[in-house]
Amino acid sequence: MARVVLSEQTAEKIRQLIDRQYKPGDRIPSEMELAEFLGVSRTTIREAVKILCSGNILEIRRGYGTFVCENPGLPSDPFGSKYMDEDQLKTDIFEISELLEPELVGLAARKASDENIARMRELHGQMEDCLARYRSGEYIPSKEFRKLDVAFHKAVLEGCQNQIISGSVPMFISICAEWYNVWTSLDFESVLENFEFYHPKILAAVEARDPESAYRWSKEHTRKIIEIYLDRSESISTAEHDKKKR
Repeated sequence: MARVVLSEQTAEKIRQLIDRQYKPGDRIPSEMELAEFLGVSRTTIREAVKILCSGNILEIRRGYGTFVCENPGLPSDPFGSKYMDEDQLKTDIFEISELLEPELVGLAARKASDENIARMRELHGQMEDCLARYRSGEYIPSKEFRKLDVAFHKAVLEGCQNQIISGSVPMFISICAEWYNVWTSLDFESVLENFEFYHPKILAAVEARDPESAYRWSKEHTRKIIEIYLDRSESISTAEHDKKKR
């Protein structure tokens, strides 16, 4: 019993250490280093890490170490989307994106701190750098653009300064992740042009504390991405239908 209590206490100490010093994706100290730092056995550390892994706070990558989960404390599929009808899921994602994101971006324009805005600028700068290198002929995988796009939108929504929104956004993004991949693969150039046109406008509106413009640009951005997906999907379906007829 004492051992169980000790492992739980140690798990809580590691969780507090993560809160203070580490962010999602970071590698935490080794089992031996944590045992020495916390004054417990490696067996206790191992059990504590298992507790944190079961709570989706840590993940073990064999051969690489133990890392903080991208969305600590949240299950990988919180809404059970893997068991939903795919066509209905796409429709639902489009609908909720159009309803929520513009409202939240407008709220961010009212409430974002200087630190929030600095983070948005940093991510936008990284996106611009990737775009410039891509336009000059360098190979940049689509997943890099997708990652930066997700990070930029998360940073904007963090500007809402609302704990419930901050906690909910990763759950929504986890559902959208697969469809981000689909969007960028269907018409990569159009998606990049969309990022290139709308991200600076959204950032400028948030910087100017202009919620009306932030809402408008976010609404257009979301709608254009949906249109890219629907138009390209329809073209692919038509081409496949024509091929079968021949």
